Amino acid sequence: MREGDPGDTFYLITEGEVNATIEGKGKIRTMAVGDYFGEMALLFDSPRTATITAGTKVRCISLGRGEISDLFGEEL
Repeated sequence: MREGDPGDTFYLITEGEVNATIEGKGKIRTMAVGDYFGEMALLFDSPRTATITAGTKVRCISLGRGEISDLFGEEL
């Protein structure tokens, strides 16, 4: 996932670690099992604010805008 990309998917880490970086600031955070990312861009229909890269082998659960709307019964 790259900074500036459209935000239409939410991710929950189930295995491994990812690193979040912001252009001009470098690495701002490492996230691991139980952490999540992509929620702000999804909720506010805005571009991604950071680039996420795998630090190790990673598995995530992903939910797109439509799946979340179906799950909660309302549009985002």
